[in-house]
Amino acid sequence: MSEQNPKKLILEYEDGSCKVVEFANLPGLLQRDLLRQPFAGGATPSLEGENSFVVLEWEDGWKEVFEIDVAYTDVMKYYVITRPEDVGRLSLGRADGYPELIELTRRPLGVKRIAFKREYAVEEGVNRREGKKLEQEYELTAGEEAYGPEMAAFLEAVAAVETTPQALLAMDEVEMIANLDSIRKDMGIVAGRRQRDVLNFMVFLAKKAAKTTG
Repeated sequence: MSEQNPKKLILEYEDGSCKVVEFANLPGLLQRDLLRQPFAGGATPSLEGENSFVVLEWEDGWKEVFEIDVAYTDVMKYYVITRPEDVGRLSLGRADGYPELIELTRRPLGVKRIAFKREYAVEEGVNRREGKKLEQEYELTAGEEAYGPEMAAFLEAVAAVETTPQALLAMDEVEMIANLDSIRKDMGIVAGRRQRDVLNFMVFLAKKAAKTTG
């Protein structure tokens, strides 16, 4: 199920006055920073249902994870528009309905890897110019099943704290959140939109690892 998008940000001052700001009017980086916080929809991971995730990796090693609707099935294209700032757009397709569009403002020209269903290497492709707007569409080369590097890093981080995927999944909510957050920090991965996204991804890895390790 897709997340609901926030509409307004309300600032309350000491004198009791309030200022209401349309969330969509905030700078993109500020929107993302706010949505990563636990108060923005809660950070409780989900143990039930299906989950789909997109992992993006940059040339400098930075990694972000986005949780998306399970209806999306494949990566359509990744492109960057310069007008004059750089904005990256990752388009995901589905069997019916509109594609999902993930917008990136952090160094969009530096994305080197996309993981969704499969691993995709991101390489320079076609450039198109319209007046002052430059659009760079990248070539995506599909490889192995997605999340191999993340699973390896997850198992290493779990072993380092002397626990198991099964034990993580059996913890109470508070203990689980603390441990999953510590593990994702060791893995060097952050939420692209909401903190709950990255915690759900940790649960996804734990459940997958628990099945393969018995």
